[in-house]
This record gives sequence, C-alpha cells and structure tokens, in this order.
Amino acid sequence: VRLVKTGTQYSGFISATGIPPWIQIGTTVDLGFGVVQAVDAGIAVTSALNSTLSNIVLDNFTSGSALPVRLGIFTATNISNEYIAIHWTTEMEQLNDHFEVERSSDGRSFVEIAKVKGAGTTDIPQNYFVEDAQPGQGYDFYRLKQVDLDGKFWYSPVVRVKFGKLESPFLYPNPAGQYFMVESGNETVLGLAVYDASGKEVTRVDNKSGAALMTISSGGFAKGVYIVRINTLHEVYQVKLIKQ
Repeated sequence: VRLVKTGTQYSGFISATGIPPWIQIGTTVDLGFGVVQAVDAGIAVTSALNSTLSNIVLDNFTSGSALPVRLGIFTATNISNEYIAIHWTTEMEQLNDHFEVERSSDGRSFVEIAKVKGAGTTDIPQNYFVEDAQPGQGYDFYRLKQVDLDGKFWYSPVVRVKFGKLESPFLYPNPAGQYFMVESGNETVLGLAVYDASGKEVTRVDNKSGAALMTISSGGFAKGVYIVRINTLHEVYQVKLIKQ
C-alpha cells in the first residue's frame, strides 16, 4: 500500500507486487490539515503476522517551506442565538493575501460566507472578526481558507458551534464515514435503530446512560442510504443517513 500526500490532499494506492504500476483506491481526500504552528512528519508500518517483521521503503519525502501564516486562535461563538461571532488571530503572516471563512452544516461540504483581507507580511499579531448573521439551526461547522498572494492556500482546523434551539434530535456528520453522532433535542434519546434500503435492521443502540450525545460506529456499513429511527419518550424520528 502507498499513501501520497500533496499539500492537504491524501491519496491511497495499492500494488500486487510492491512495484509499479500503483493503482489508486477511492478518490483523493482533502483532510484540511494545513494552518498549524508546527508539523511533525512520521511513518508507521504493521505486519499481518504478529511473529513476522515487515520491511518498508520510503522512496521520497519533500518538506515544503514554512507556512505563510501562523494561526493563533480560531473560535466560533454563539451570541445569544442571534448570530455566530467568528474570531481568529495570527502570530505572523508572510505574503498573505486574504482569508475565506467557510461554513458547513455537516462538517464535510463547505461554502464561503465571507472574505477578509490579510495583512500581507508582518510579524505583528493580527486580530480578525466576522459575524455570521444567517447560521443554520442545529450545528454549524466553520473553517478558514488562507490564500497566498500567488494563489496557494491552506485550511485551518474545523470548529463546531451549536445555534438555535435544538428541538428534535440532530444527526451528524451526514454523509457519515466511520461513525456518526446523535444529539438529543428537547427529549433525551432512548435509543435508535438503523435500517438499510431493504428495511433490514443493521444495528440497534440503546442509550441506557441517558447521554445527551451518542456516537454510533458505521465503519462496517456498506455504502448507501439508510434510515435511522430515533426514539424519545414521546416521539419517533426518522432521519435519512448516507454512508460514504
């Protein structure tokens, strides 16, 4: 197997012989690893047999130049359920053209909601603020896209904030990968069941502890559409879930 990283883009490949040709598996994924203060690069390998060692060959590694922006803090705060206040700071900037503030309702698909001019090149800490007057009800996810003067860009980590009164249970992320989460609304979720397109029950989880947030493993689900039936004391909710 081979993992190729280009910027924030990650691609997986396989080869039956360990030599070319390498065949890409799945699509290239943008994991959003970008604007951080330091980056440590490492590699890990495992053997299929506990008693046998494995060999690995690292054919090349290229470390880029220092990131043009050193991000300090990045927060999104609910202000009295009226708007979301987005605040970030930089400790230094080099040839920074601008920031794009992006919002998502599921933590996966983002849209730009604001653009803020950067400070160019400076060692003086900078403060930036944006107000989102039209966030979605439930949970909103935010990230920064920092764009250089030459058009290169980096993504910040994603922050999550709850907005509005969550009356019904909320399921996210959707589409789901290895897991999804369900948060209670007005009533605590007692349990849930997941059904595939044929109506067959795939899994059932009881919330015996009465937790406000449940995490359900979906790594074993086949790709496709599912129905999640969520039970509270007085209501039954049905939510369509897509497994990628």
